[in-house]
This record gives sequence, structure tokens and C-alpha cells, in this order.
Amino acid sequence: MAGWAIRACSRRRGIKGHITGTVTQSLNGVITAHTHETGTYRVNADCTGSATYTIAASTSHFDLYAAPSGQSCTEARTDPGTAVSGAENRVSD
Repeated sequence: MAGWAIRACSRRRGIKGHITGTVTQSLNGVITAHTHETGTYRVNADCTGSATYTIAASTSHFDLYAAPSGQSCTEARTDPGTAVSGAENRVSD
């Protein structure tokens, strides 16, 4: 979907490559609050990786760049017609 997108989320990344979370987002001014998100990810030895997130019937794909410490990562969406980037920081349970 082309247009403006703003999102905030809380994600849990499992050690086996699974993601669950809650997302609030605005796509072209349409706000969807507290939506369940699932996905998968992988990180390579060189700290690059990829992730796929699914919210309702919408799936998005991202390239990941993790800090060697594993404490943070940045991501860029790779789906055609989109321009989304973000940063994530690890927090304790």
C-alpha cells in the first residue's frame, strides 16, 4: 500500500525466529490500534538479516541490520512502492 505510514509497536523476538507483538499504526490517516502482529526473522553471522511481519491480511518484508551486541537493530522495508524504516532496542522482561 502506497502512502503515509506511522507505527509504534512492542515485539517479542523468540530465539527460534518467531515474532509476536502489538502494533498501533496509521496508514494514510486510517488508524488501527492495538492490533496483533506475528512474523519470522533471521539474523546472519555478519549481523544482516530479514524479517516478515503479518498484521491481519497484510504482510510486509524488511531487511535487518543488527548491532553486534544484539541490543539493537535497524530495519528497512523491501516491498515495492513502500518507504518505511525503523529502529528497535532490546529491553529486559
